[in-house]
Amino acid sequence: MFLKLKQLFLVIITFAVLMPQLVLAQNLNLGDAGSKSEIVAEKAALPMPEGGIDTLISQIINALFSLIGVIFLALMLYGGYLWMMSKGDEQEVEKSKNIIRAAIFGIIVVVGAYAITSFVLEALIK
Repeated sequence: MFLKLKQLFLVIITFAVLMPQLVLAQNLNLGDAGSKSEIVAEKAALPMPEGGIDTLISQIINALFSLIGVIFLALMLYGGYLWMMSKGDEQEVEKSKNIIRAAIFGIIVVVGAYAITSFVLEALIK
C-alpha cells in the first residue's frame, strides 16, 4: 500500500513540475527564438515546422497526449478482458477493477493537470 501511495505521489509531483512548463511552452509565442531555432535545425539537417519552435513543442505535447490516450484505452481494454475472462473468480475480478480504476484515475489526473495549468497560465499571460 505504501509503495502505491509513493508511486502516486511521484506521478502527481512529476506532472505538477512538468505540466506548467509544457503548457507555457505550448502557449507562448517565442518571437525571435523561432528564427534562431530554424538556423540550428537547418545546420543539423532537421525538419522544422512552419511555425517555429513553439509549433514543434506543441506538436510534441499533442503527440504525448495521444500516447497517453492510447495507453488509457489499452488499460481499459485489458481490464475489461480480464474481467470477462475471470469466470467468477473474485481475485481476478478485483484485479481487473483495480486496473480500470487506476486507468480512469490516471486519465483524470493528466487531463485535470493540463486543464488547471492551461487555465492558470492563460490568466497569467493576459
